[in-house]
Amino acid sequence: MAKRSGFAGFPADAEAFLVELAANNNREWYLANKTRHAEAILAPAAALIESLNFAFAVHDLPLRGDPRKSVFRLHRDTRFSADKTPYKSHAGIVFSRDGSRATLHMLYIQVGGEDGPFMGMGFYMPPPAELAALRDAIAEAPEDWAAMLAGLRKAKLSLEAGDPLQRMPKGFEGFAGTPVAADLKRRHFTVRRRIPPARMGKPELVSDVLAFARAGLPLLSFGAKALHGLVPTAMRRAGAAQPAGKD
Repeated sequence: MAKRSGFAGFPADAEAFLVELAANNNREWYLANKTRHAEAILAPAAALIESLNFAFAVHDLPLRGDPRKSVFRLHRDTRFSADKTPYKSHAGIVFSRDGSRATLHMLYIQVGGEDGPFMGMGFYMPPPAELAALRDAIAEAPEDWAAMLAGLRKAKLSLEAGDPLQRMPKGFEGFAGTPVAADLKRRHFTVRRRIPPARMGKPELVSDVLAFARAGLPLLSFGAKALHGLVPTAMRRAGAAQPAGKD
């Protein structure tokens, strides 16, 4: 599959560019090295996206990306941050059910960064209505949730701890002390797998991501079922509704 798409791995200059950008995080340096960004990050990322689109389609995985839109911009939003450095020191690539970066259902690949490259998958920081729907699905089908978690563990994956609530969320107080109590306190539902840096430079990265996506698919499937029928934009405008059947 990698040969079909032409993805040959990220060149060594991808990591070098990001490390140097972190040390020279200013507009002048970036503009002088913009061609490196295009050649070392954007071009191979586009090839990786095309290769993975093919692989996901072959294996019937509900994920796809856009070679032009699925790579996050390096520019940081500094409007509400004390840190005014203009650029990120890593590159991010996202795949989702509809190919957009706005959907909650996604797989993320990080190139570079302080913690090194990794893959993440699931539902990161869902808005209130969607989070309520996910919690409701867990509460109403704890056996299905437990089976899904067991499948993840078998694939050597586990949900990230994140920043859970200290108390049971409103409407779910009755589930305190139950096997799903800790999961109902979660603010997001994601799994992560580190990518050995050397693999970033190899065509086999495609196979690595595909294997991770297949292992994490049960989490996406559970969440997609929970969110079925929700219209994200309308639900966000309406605010967080209480889960069905809960006070």
